[in-house]
Amino acid sequence: MSDIQPSTWDTPLPELEQTALEGTGVARLLTIGDIHGEYTKWVALMQRLSLLDARAKWSGGTSRVVLVGDYVDRGRQGLSVLRAIRRLEGEAAAVGGKLIALMGNHDAIMIANARGRDGSFPLDPRFDPEQSYDEVMGNHYANGGYPEEVAALSRDSELLEWYASRPLLHLEDEVLFLHGNLDYSGFGATLEEVNALFSELLSTAYGGMQAFALLTVRHWAVDGSPDEVCEPQFMYSPLEGIRLQLNHFGGKILVHGHTPENITAQHPLLYARGAAYNIDHALCYHPDLRGYALELTPGQPVRYHLAEERPLEHLARLRERHRMERVSLKKVMLRDQMLVAEKDLSITPTPLALEDVMHLDRALEELELMSRHAAVLEDRDALQSLIEQLYNLRDEWGVNTMIKPGDMV
Repeated sequence: MSDIQPSTWDTPLPELEQTALEGTGVARLLTIGDIHGEYTKWVALMQRLSLLDARAKWSGGTSRVVLVGDYVDRGRQGLSVLRAIRRLEGEAAAVGGKLIALMGNHDAIMIANARGRDGSFPLDPRFDPEQSYDEVMGNHYANGGYPEEVAALSRDSELLEWYASRPLLHLEDEVLFLHGNLDYSGFGATLEEVNALFSELLSTAYGGMQAFALLTVRHWAVDGSPDEVCEPQFMYSPLEGIRLQLNHFGGKILVHGHTPENITAQHPLLYARGAAYNIDHALCYHPDLRGYALELTPGQPVRYHLAEERPLEHLARLRERHRMERVSLKKVMLRDQMLVAEKDLSITPTPLALEDVMHLDRALEELELMSRHAAVLEDRDALQSLIEQLYNLRDEWGVNTMIKPGDMV
C-alpha cells in the first residue's frame, strides 16, 4: 500500500471524463473557485499551472482563466488578491491571454460597504437609511469582512470602480461561468444586459446591497450524485434553472462556485445530470486545503489540477497523530467517542478531534479517486478493503466531515 501514487498531479475523475467540448478556442481554458482572501494559496496554484512565474507575473501566454468571484473576506489578503487580478488582466491581455474575474456575493457586499453612506438608500418614512447601512456592515463583518480592508478600498477609488465593474456572467466557448447557480435568465435577454444591470446596481451602496442579496441565493447540490439536487429555493429545481439559463444565454455546461461542500473541497462536483460543475474548493476553511483548477479546454478531456501532489498525506497524518504503524489502520475503531489505536494487545485512547475527521475524509477522497484508475494501483483489492474500513470507521464516528452547509453565505 505504501507504493500507491497517482500517475500525475492533474487528475481526471471518471465523472469528469465526458465528451470533449467543442469550441473555437485552442488555448487552455481554466477556471478557479472562490479565493476568499487566500492570496498565497491562489498564487501557488496559479504558479503550479504555469500561469504565473516566480515573481507572480503572468506567464500563461494565451491561456484563458476565469475566476468565479468572492475574492475577499475570511482570508486576510483580500485586497492583495484584487490588486493582483487587476494587474494580471492587463499582463495576460498584452500577450493574447485572458484573465476574467466575475462578481461574487462577498464582492458585492464589500463594494456596498466601501461606498459608505452615499445617500443612495431610499428616502422612505418606513425606511431608516442609517439603520439599513448599519445592517449591511454588520452582515458583512459577521461573514468574514474586515473593517480595515473596507476602509482601504473606500480610499482607492480606481480599484473600487474597477472592482464594481466585474461582470456577473461570462460565456467562453461552450461554458457559462457565474458565481452561484441561481437562474439569471429573467434579468435580461443577453449576457451584456444582465452584466450592465448589475454594474448599475453596484454603482451605489444601496444597489450593492441588492446585488449581494441576489448573488447570495443558492441551490445546494448534495453528495456528488450527478442527478441528485436539493430542495429548490424557487419554483423550479436547480436542474431546471440550469437548463433554462443555458438555453437562454447559450453554452452546454454551467460552472459556478459559491457553495462549499465536503466533496468540492477535494475536487469539482459534476451534478444536474452533467449540466453543471460546482468548483468552490473551500480554500479558506482549513489551512491544509490548497485548491484546484478545473480545465475545460476544447478538444481535451475535462480534468482538474491540484495545487500540489499530496497522495495519502492525510491518511499519513491520521496515523502519525495516533502513533499507528502503517499496517495497524485496520485495527482502528471508535469506542465511546474516543479514537482507539490498538497495538500489541494494548489500547491507547486518544480524544477524537475535528482534525482527525478532516484527515480521514481527505484520505477517503484520495483513496476513492485512486481506486477508479487501475493503472495507478499496486493492489486494487487491498485498496478497496482499506476504503471499506475507513467508511466503517467514519460511520461509527457518526460525523460528516469538516464543512457543513448551514449558514454559509
